[in-house]
Amino acid sequence: MAKSTFTFITHYKGGISTRQVNASGLKEACRKWAEDTLQLEDIPYIDATAFIHDFNASIDDTNPTPIDSSVNLWLMTFLTGGKTMWTHIVKTAA
Repeated sequence: MAKSTFTFITHYKGGISTRQVNASGLKEACRKWAEDTLQLEDIPYIDATAFIHDFNASIDDTNPTPIDSSVNLWLMTFLTGGKTMWTHIVKTAA
């Protein structure tokens, strides 16, 4: 399967970060984003242990959610470190 580029725009504890990953689908892109987030430490004030636990607990159940009337745009939210993490995901290239 061909890989696409997904752009992640994350708001957490007052900071905003962006990251792009290449993946064959949305769930794979989300997992790569989570791995990159831990390795690159680009989200300030994040507890890595809590983040990966909370991400894994939410990704298979409810996330990400398509944005109504939009194509290739999703919102992923979950609690981590006692705060809500908001991540918009855009499939930016196929």
